[in-house]
Amino acid sequence: MRGFYDFLRSRIHKEIGFERTIATKTIRVYSEDVSGNITHATGTDAASTQDSIAGYAKGAVYIKTNVAGATDGRYINIGTTSSSSFALEATAVTAGSITTTELANDAVTSAKLAETTIKYATVTLTATEIVGTTAGDIGATAGAELVAAPGAGKVIEFISAALIYDYDTAAYTGGGNDLVVRHDATAVSAVVTSANLLGAAVDKIVVADKLSAASIVLVENKNLNLFSTAWTQPGTAAGALRVKVAYRIHTTGL
Repeated sequence: MRGFYDFLRSRIHKEIGFERTIATKTIRVYSEDVSGNITHATGTDAASTQDSIAGYAKGAVYIKTNVAGATDGRYINIGTTSSSSFALEATAVTAGSITTTELANDAVTSAKLAETTIKYATVTLTATEIVGTTAGDIGATAGAELVAAPGAGKVIEFISAALIYDYDTAAYTGGGNDLVVRHDATAVSAVVTSANLLGAAVDKIVVADKLSAASIVLVENKNLNLFSTAWTQPGTAAGALRVKVAYRIHTTGL
């Protein structure tokens, strides 16, 4: 009978909640964790009245039910169980505003996706990296790295790349009409000509698709890089190149 009573009370609490006073403010609690810390509650007082106190689970949700109009009233505890700190959810998850909280760890990034799903990486190459020939530059023997080698037993499949040239002051000269995305030293994209990208005197956007070929031999644990014959700095060229790469990683089983 005792077990049934506890079950019934639990069900009632989940459906209608129960009142509880924390920091002199009355809230309605709908759920708690096994340690008795609140995981979901509502109230009419500002979320700040529930800050710096014990009793809320990490990630607990507090909903202020009397906010006006379309204003968001959902808050998340980004503090601890011993000292809460509530942040407005809509603000906390806005791009760039969660870098100092653990909410950032919940962001769904390409790195957290399954390897076999299409992933996305962005690399910005400066004027120095465009005309340079040392490690990390487009004109270097190994090119400018776009996606790092995935590790032993894995291989990268190139899907496509969007190359965005942000022209500034003057055009780069030289080059060899041979800019490509490579898998290690093997071209995996069609060639992008000088006039269509880095040799232009205006902004340019080009999509480099996967190379149309009967087959492309890939090697495990090799990176993707951008390579061309070295460019020349005429003296005032300051444009940058943003490369947005779509790719996929396969485990070979070899």
